[in-house]
Amino acid sequence: GAGLFLYSRSLFGWSDLGANRARVDRWLAALASAAWPPPHSAVVAQVACTFVRTHALGAWRLQSQWVERSALLNYPDIIVAEAVPGPQGGAGLFLYSRSLFGWSDLGVNRARVDRWLAALASAA
Repeated sequence: GAGLFLYSRSLFGWSDLGANRARVDRWLAALASAAWPPPHSAVVAQVACTFVRTHALGAWRLQSQWVERSALLNYPDIIVAEAVPGPQGGAGLFLYSRSLFGWSDLGVNRARVDRWLAALASAA
C-alpha cells in the first residue's frame, strides 16, 4: 500500500525547542482537512504573475518554481508548486515557500502560501 512520510529538521543548532514536531503536526492537520482541487498549471502560472517581485525560475511537466524578493532587503524566497498524482487518478497541489537566507522569516512564507491559495481558489 501507499504511505506518507513527513520529515522536518533544523539546519542549524542542536535543538529546535519542539518547532519541528509542531510543524509536522500542522502538516498532518492540513492533510486531514478537505481536499482542494488543484487548478490547471496555466492558472497557477497566471496567478503567479499577479504578485509583485515574483519571477519565474523554472517550469517542468508537474512542477514550477518562482523567486519572490522581499520589498525591503531584496532577499530571495523560493516558491514551488507541484501537481501530485492522487490514488484514484485525481491530483493534489503541493505549494511550498521558503527563505534562502536567515534564521526566521517571521511568518512571511506561511502568509505567502495562504495568499497564493486564496488567489488560486478565486481564479479556479
